[in-house]
Amino acid sequence: MALRVARPALSWSERLYLPAIVGGMAITIKHFKNMLLGRTKVTVQYPEERLDNDLPDYYRGAPALVRDADDRLSALRIHLPASRDQNCPR
Repeated sequence: MALRVARPALSWSERLYLPAIVGGMAITIKHFKNMLLGRTKVTVQYPEERLDNDLPDYYRGAPALVRDADDRLSALRIHLPASRDQNCPR
């Protein structure tokens, strides 16, 4: 058995969704204004822009799990070229 729910009477502007459209446009304009004034962050355009300028261009570090002699996980470290990998304390 279906239950009937009374619908509220909508005004002419509400039927056209004008309040929702105007509200959405107001939020969009506010975000655009904040972006132009430098108050918000913008997406980084990789590879033209780098998030971390301190890293050299040749950095190729990759995370890896390290296992001990009993094949248990012992650490998570960054694999680097062989000359730097030997300085890792683990």
